[in-house]
Amino acid sequence: MKYKKWTDQELLYIKHHCADIPDKIIAQKLSEMTAETITGSMVRRQRRNMLISKNKGRPRKKGGDK
Repeated sequence: MKYKKWTDQELLYIKHHCADIPDKIIAQKLSEMTAETITGSMVRRQRRNMLISKNKGRPRKKGGDK
């Protein structure tokens, strides 16, 4: 696999959308925008390099129902 040189625009997109959109969906959007193949693991690796972490696991349901 060849090295991906990330542009400032791509890095900003990851930074602004990583809190509410999964890495896989961000990768699909970036692939559409840049016409390059970008995978979820590439986005995850770059997000971690930028020291942006996400909560692990599924989000908890809101409300008291079980």
